[in-house]
Amino acid sequence: MFLLFVMALSAAFVMLGHALFDFGLDAPRAGFGTGAVIVALLGAPFVIWRAIVAQKQADVAEQGHITDRINKAVDGLSAEKTISKIGRPVTVRLSEIESAIATSLGGSALETRVQWQGEGDVYRYAKERVEEDGEWQVFSETKPNLEVRIGAIYALERIAQDSERDHVQIMEILCAYIRQNAPAPQTDDWPQLEIKESEEDGPLEADWEERRDAFREAQNTAKAGQKLREDIQVALAVLGRRRPEQRLLEARAGEAKEDAAFVFDLPCPDYDGPEDGHDPAALGAYSKALHDWKNTLPRYEGYQLDLRNADLRGADLSGLNLNGAKLTGTFLQGADLWAARLQGAVLWGARLQGAVLRGARLQGADLRGARLQGADLGGARLQGADLGGARLQGAHLGGARLQGADLWGARLQGADLGWARLQGAGLWGARLQGAHLGGARLQGADLEEARLQGADLGWARLQGADLEEARLQGADLWGARFNEQTDLTAATLRGAAVRSVDCTDVPQIVEHLEEMFGDGSVRLPEGVARPRHWPKHALNGVVETEDGNELDRFIYEWRKWQAAPDAYEPPEDADAG
Repeated sequence: MFLLFVMALSAAFVMLGHALFDFGLDAPRAGFGTGAVIVALLGAPFVIWRAIVAQKQADVAEQGHITDRINKAVDGLSAEKTISKIGRPVTVRLSEIESAIATSLGGSALETRVQWQGEGDVYRYAKERVEEDGEWQVFSETKPNLEVRIGAIYALERIAQDSERDHVQIMEILCAYIRQNAPAPQTDDWPQLEIKESEEDGPLEADWEERRDAFREAQNTAKAGQKLREDIQVALAVLGRRRPEQRLLEARAGEAKEDAAFVFDLPCPDYDGPEDGHDPAALGAYSKALHDWKNTLPRYEGYQLDLRNADLRGADLSGLNLNGAKLTGTFLQGADLWAARLQGAVLWGARLQGAVLRGARLQGADLRGARLQGADLGGARLQGADLGGARLQGAHLGGARLQGADLWGARLQGADLGWARLQGAGLWGARLQGAHLGGARLQGADLEEARLQGADLGWARLQGADLEEARLQGADLWGARFNEQTDLTAATLRGAAVRSVDCTDVPQIVEHLEEMFGDGSVRLPEGVARPRHWPKHALNGVVETEDGNELDRFIYEWRKWQAAPDAYEPPEDADAG
């Protein structure tokens, strides 16, 4: 508009100059009226000013229209409808505990309570507790009008797409709507996995599999009864499909810089070191790159989705982008988070038991103290994630990428970490009793004081791992790979088994051989004698047990030795001579 004003003035001065002094044009001066030019010169600014005022009025009207649309949509979020039903009052006698609670809340002694029973509803209480059945009558019940509310949510999404200045405000409205309409319950009645006290320091009890299977069955039953209210599900879908340019608006909201980036979308570095061998330099370079990437997350000053302490049990969040979202204390049991994007998300203390997180991107996420018992994290990307103190008993982490992740003190009893990538991960003091770590990449990992009693470490890569004071009683180390950089200082390997393992470059293992079980497939350092209780040959094939089942010959002899180590006599090689 300013440019148009300048151009108009310039044109008017040219015309005036021609009219007065006959320069700049070839036409004769008589063709222009000096008075007309002066009038045009004086009127031009007013014409331009009117255009500016008109544009401002149009802008104000447009903003007023958007404000009206937002207000109308917000009104729709509270829409309710009245439903008439047939029911009757039922007087129920309270139990001693219920009476005590009711009395403490009501201030006077209460022995009964009136409950409404709808037509076709099943009694919530036993028949013997019913004092009196009232008369059937028509009563009204107010419920959320989901059709209107869903329409309002979609209207807000459209406004957020049309108006950049209102995007963050609408995200705040939708997050608040979810928190208010789906608050986390006061008590957590989700099935719990029983962990016995004796399992804190020793191998898992013999009935571990039965308890785990019972837990899974209970979780499946609980999941089948979970269904998120439809309007909450729609609001979550709107939040999770924001476009990249919308997330940039969030990054630049409030006091953030105008050129700030949505750091949670920045790609997390991938580990490019060897999968089988151990390259300390490559692991060190990766650790630095991962550290630098993680350091960008706490410096973020923009807006983050806030879904803290919400009840999202059974929600479908698959494929949604919730990078950087605040989910502290959120109930997500049984939720579907397949391939969800949660880089840098804050899930501190979140409840994710039985959730499906297969292929989810959780790089740099804060999962400290999260409850993930029985969760499916197969193939999930957890590089640099903080899982300190997380409860992962019975969880599936097969093939998960955990390079540089922090799992200090995590509870992983019975978890499946087969072929997981844990290079450089911190597992200090982690509880891994009975866990499956077959084929896991643990090069350079910190397993100091980790509890690995009864764990399966078959074919695990342990080159350069720190196993100082680790507890490996009864662990299966079939095919595990060590090297001279593997630290076994003060590790406990009593009752552990090794086979098909090359120990020639692991001098620290010599002091543990007498308390371990092995066979002729193990290569020992030069000059080190094979323990007397070790068979001289490789224990291949199977044997038939007393109950008629077949068992791997090595496992059979290992268990036999564990049962009576002093009386055990190694078998002779049936194929010899």
